Amino acid sequence: MKQTRNTLIGIVAATAWLLAGNVGTLTTFTANTTAKASEVNGNFSAVKTAVNGNANDIATNAHDITTNKNSINTVKGDYVSSVTAGTGLTGGGSSGDVTLKPADGYVSINPAAFVTGGTSGTCTTYTGATVFKFNHTGSRNNCDAIASVSLPDHVTITSFECDIKKDNNAASGDLAVRLRYISNDLASHDIIVLTTNDAGRQLLSSSTIEGGGDPVVDNHTKVNYHIHFDPPNNTNTSDGDDNQIYGCRIGYTYN
Repeated sequence: MKQTRNTLIGIVAATAWLLAGNVGTLTTFTANTTAKASEVNGNFSAVKTAVNGNANDIATNAHDITTNKNSINTVKGDYVSSVTAGTGLTGGGSSGDVTLKPADGYVSINPAAFVTGGTSGTCTTYTGATVFKFNHTGSRNNCDAIASVSLPDHVTITSFECDIKKDNNAASGDLAVRLRYISNDLASHDIIVLTTNDAGRQLLSSSTIEGGGDPVVDNHTKVNYHIHFDPPNNTNTSDGDDNQIYGCRIGYTYN
């Protein structure tokens, strides 16, 4: 009987150690000695306390794990749960993959950015904050101007517009404003070209990409971007209206 009791106590104690963690101090029994009920009960009480404590900890941890899992699922959703675009951004979504990118924008070109690029020494210009113009007090040939443009890398150009005035005394022929870039091989490529044969002030605009032009801005493979203002020759020898440009605007979208 003693041996059976001792064996049972040993199994319970070993099981408690494996499952319940630290049990505490237990009474050690010696073979062929009398086991006191208080000592046996004390061992069982220690095991019970440890097992119950461990069970409570497991239940508490299980509750916390469930709570944390629910919180994680709430935050994670389907990777993103509702993103609202702020100022200067577009996109968003309620679940799954969403888009979020900078909003479409514009670059404005001030007329003061233009400098003469004419091959004729007869080209005289006036540059101010509100207008760039060729002063036509006589015959003026081969007068053109260029303005450098800075655009964000990797955007796609979508529109081009310029506020211009064609000289009433200019020779017949189109006034052209070209948005273009120089490639690494030093060749010029038009992106969008604005033209008019009408005299007077007007707003020219277009979103048509030229056949050989690349609307995607790549500041790594393009030498520069610029606007080329190319009015027709002025053949009138009297003072009159001037070919003028008041500014341009380039529209773009982020890819």
